[in-house]
Amino acid sequence: MFNFLKENDVSNPPIVIDSKDIINPKETLTQLCNLIGIPFFDEMLNWPSGARKSDGIWGKHWYKNVESSTGFNAYIPKEIKLSDKHQSIYEECNESYLKLNNYKIQTL
Repeated sequence: MFNFLKENDVSNPPIVIDSKDIINPKETLTQLCNLIGIPFFDEMLNWPSGARKSDGIWGKHWYKNVESSTGFNAYIPKEIKLSDKHQSIYEECNESYLKLNNYKIQTL
């Protein structure tokens, strides 16, 4: 998808955000807003807890942490040990991640 968009819409390259960069959400969201031409508001940094109509039918299954949150949480790295089978899948996916990472919004 990224390559398709990149190759077919040169005037608007795809925007990539690494979730780890939301450690400083104000900076990252300000940069995102600037890129897409909308104003940034401090109200984007927090929200009331609870379900939202926009969550759709899968919200109750997928968004438990979001529904209980009121703002962004810092990235906490996890130590995960993978089996050989899963390690090869990880390495293949990580290759794509590293390519996309070259295009991410740069934070200070």
